[in-house]
Amino acid sequence: EILEINPRKYGANFNNFLEVVHPDDRVIKNQLQEDLKTKKSPIEINYRLLFNDGRTKWINEICSTDFDMEGNPIRSYGTIQDITKYKLLEENFRQKEEQYKSLIETIPSLVTIIQNNRFEFINHAGSKMLEGTKKHQIKGMSIAKFIPQKSRKNFNKNFKSVLKGQTEAYFEEKMLRMNGSEFDAEIKFIRILHESSPAIQMIVNDISSKNKTKEVLNISEAKIQKMTVNLLEKENKLNELIETKNKFFSIIAHDLRSPFNSIIEFLEILLNQYEEFDDDERKNYLSLIEDDAKRTLKLLDDLLEWSKVQTGTMPFQPRQQKLLPILDYVSNNLDSVIYLKQLKLNYAIPAEFEIFADTKMLTTIIQNLISNA
Repeated sequence: EILEINPRKYGANFNNFLEVVHPDDRVIKNQLQEDLKTKKSPIEINYRLLFNDGRTKWINEICSTDFDMEGNPIRSYGTIQDITKYKLLEENFRQKEEQYKSLIETIPSLVTIIQNNRFEFINHAGSKMLEGTKKHQIKGMSIAKFIPQKSRKNFNKNFKSVLKGQTEAYFEEKMLRMNGSEFDAEIKFIRILHESSPAIQMIVNDISSKNKTKEVLNISEAKIQKMTVNLLEKENKLNELIETKNKFFSIIAHDLRSPFNSIIEFLEILLNQYEEFDDDERKNYLSLIEDDAKRTLKLLDDLLEWSKVQTGTMPFQPRQQKLLPILDYVSNNLDSVIYLKQLKLNYAIPAEFEIFADTKMLTTIIQNLISNA
């Protein structure tokens, strides 16, 4: 469905896959196939698909290879996911960031970000305001250099209050330019996160000349605050989606490996000893393979349901229920794996024993515990 290829019509082979890959990205896709023959650690790449109607999709692919004792590749396997929405979020975030920077550069006020008492960012108007008569590199300098001794007590008090948790502070104080001249400053501190660490956004207006109206200032500040909040929300949402995606891939790679190995082992036994088995034995192995395939499909469905819970598209629904049916269900799912390993799963849970939990989540937990064991 992601590739929009009908394998029965076109054949499930790499060349047909490659025809859907965007021409500009085929080199990296081909390189991935070559790397899989030698690299023993998983490989992750992003690339685009291009369809006949001009649509594009962004794909995230994670692949790994099994090698024999001599280091020869046996088979490769992996997952792909449509990450177009993540890419759109990234592009939207980038555009918002550009808009934010453009807005700041057009504002006649000094706008800066202070972290560890040093300028991490300052706009053009701010540099011009503090430079005095000569050009200086303000970024990286200590804020203390621009505060006269008589103003430091009030300045530091407001700065520390906001850094410790106060939302913002607004006051008037004297500031210094690089040439040592003082000017009357209207200062506003806003507590923000800069590169995941607490920081202060400082907005300064030179009110010595009184040539800027209060209305223009309020509009500019409101826009900056709104853009800052919007950017932080977008960044947090993007980080949550990426974390959920990585967790989902990790669980799929873990939970689907055992069922697929079981199916492969059954097939190898059937193929290698086909002539030694009678029809009933062959039917028995085919039945086991069919059961494993159905259980694996059901497991994949459960994992997809779990991903919906993580992304907030499905509610968490705990309820009072008996534990024994869940254990029976998991035991049936793992029956073929346990049989191949010549093991036996024993559990003694009273039929009336009840718990309060979400059925699908608890099933996944128990399946992982037994499968790992």
